[in-house]
Amino acid sequence: MSSTYSSSLRIELIGSGDQAGAWGATTDSNLAYVLDTAIAGYQAVTVSSTSQALTYVNGPSSSAALNQSVYAMLKFNSAGAASSIYAPPVSKQYIIWNNSGYTLTIYNSTVIGNTTAAGTGIAIANGDKVTVWSDGTNFYDTKSSGVTGTVAITSGGTGQTTANAAFNALAPSQTSANGKYLKSDGTNTSWDQIDISTGDITGTLPVANGGTGVTTSTGSGNNVLSTSPTIASPTITSPSITTPTITTYGNIKALFETATVTGAAPSSTTNFDVVTQAVQYYTTNASTNFTLNIRGDGTTSLNSILSTGQSVTIALMVTNGTTAYYPTAYQIDGNSVTPKWQTGFAPTAGNASSIDVYTLAIVKTASNTYTVLAAQTKYA
Repeated sequence: MSSTYSSSLRIELIGSGDQAGAWGATTDSNLAYVLDTAIAGYQAVTVSSTSQALTYVNGPSSSAALNQSVYAMLKFNSAGAASSIYAPPVSKQYIIWNNSGYTLTIYNSTVIGNTTAAGTGIAIANGDKVTVWSDGTNFYDTKSSGVTGTVAITSGGTGQTTANAAFNALAPSQTSANGKYLKSDGTNTSWDQIDISTGDITGTLPVANGGTGVTTSTGSGNNVLSTSPTIASPTITSPSITTPTITTYGNIKALFETATVTGAAPSSTTNFDVVTQAVQYYTTNASTNFTLNIRGDGTTSLNSILSTGQSVTIALMVTNGTTAYYPTAYQIDGNSVTPKWQTGFAPTAGNASSIDVYTLAIVKTASNTYTVLAAQTKYA
């Protein structure tokens, strides 16, 4: 009677009456090369194919390379791509170290030695060290419910024992992150400040949270754009006010205009900038007759800021000594204009030892078209 072999580990079972005088050697080989390696044996396996069956033999073999499938612990090395490993279709447990560089999936084969999956397999990520077991058809892994202690981040855990500590361990460094929020760029997370310009904030922010509570520039009720706001000591720089409507009345105590006092005499062409002043006072005796040019300022024309049907009034104060001088020509934005004078006659001279005040009311009647009413008044 010849030998047979066990179904799971293929231990050689000596037939009755066989191997007289030699059964001890066979039994020792079974113990050394099958039972010992199945319980405590470690073997490295090179992955040379994307579909690779673990080797096997019937009975014991002193060559580990011929009987990989019987070993308790297997280390897989040197794969060229993600690969599938096939174990014999029998119940078995393995401790596997995937050191191949790629994900490996272990299956039971349908027939011992082939590379056709009998059932479901277990994918093992590169670098993982896991315990898997088979019922002969499907492979299973050990669930986390069987894991005790603190699992390190490198092993898929957090390395912590509380929820807050676990979050802090997995989140980006919180150094200098006070008041910031966790933001993703689609790949990685980082701490960031809220940025309105990139759309971090959407919706209507209530007044209680520092917003306005409204979505348009007018509103009613308890919001900062209310129809009856209280504004304390505002500073408004160069506002543009177009045809305001005043619906309440009160007492006007005084009106203030800006006067520019210049410690010099008028130049041959003197510019009057209505954007910056209503009164221009030259305190040094005039030394020549001059042209008066009225404009918005050095970069802005009067035509661009004065609408048709609007007017502006200016006052020019010229100081004269014993020899008097006066403006002999008038311009608006560099273009000549002829004023209409209060007396019906244009001045032909200034007034000696006095301050001559020239008042001009300018009415815009069309684009670059003006009616100018002027007066010369002597103060001495």
